[in-house]
Amino acid sequence: MGTKIKPDELQRTVQVVLFEYEHEFDVDTRVAVKKVCEQGVRELRRESARLFGKGPYAKGWTSMAETGRLSKQGVIYNKEVPGLPHLLERSHIMKNQYSRFGWSVARVHIAIVEDDVRREFQKILAEEMAYGKGHT
Repeated sequence: MGTKIKPDELQRTVQVVLFEYEHEFDVDTRVAVKKVCEQGVRELRRESARLFGKGPYAKGWTSMAETGRLSKQGVIYNKEVPGLPHLLERSHIMKNQYSRFGWSVARVHIAIVEDDVRREFQKILAEEMAYGKGHT
């Protein structure tokens, strides 16, 4: 059976319970963000090496977590060649050996990994919400 509290203690009790829940959820979210960012970096390194070779582009993937009071997010980026991922993913105009312009072939590899990382993040949070701490 539940704990009995006086009506004048109800507000304080609710605040304590909500604070504890917020702190637990905050820690779980930070751990989940870090975990999926590391997974995303591994997948991007593997995909980049498969498509473009094991050069600086494939080795340059890294991540960082940006956390604020109300937001937690991870950013995966290429520190070695920062402008190149956009060009490879989206296609771009280039000049060929005959001085004619044309479009390069887009090689979609980041969007695929992004979808995988989003699904994994949602899965981790859903498990934490359903089963509580210590289940995963």
